[in-house]
Amino acid sequence: NCLTYHEKDLVVTLIYENKRATLIREDANYKLNLLFEEEKRTAGSYLLKEENLVLPIEIKTNKLEINEDKILIDYQINVDDGLTNYFTFILTYEVIK
Repeated sequence: NCLTYHEKDLVVTLIYENKRATLIREDANYKLNLLFEEEKRTAGSYLLKEENLVLPIEIKTNKLEINEDKILIDYQINVDDGLTNYFTFILTYEVIK
């Protein structure tokens, strides 16, 4: 399953199946790829397009819930300098047939 939406100049794509989700956020300057699996550490990447530089990202998914009308991802990102940032992504949606 795949959801795509736009935030100003940013395109956000969420691909999900079973207990995995991939979040891709992309604009003219960067592309962020995050892979989520509940209670697991996964690898992601942050591409700076102008510099053609890819920065590795470590993701720890604390909670991943995928329902019929809502996706919730609670996660933390660790980067090379030891900095940890915490995030919660919530997307509510309606399927129109």
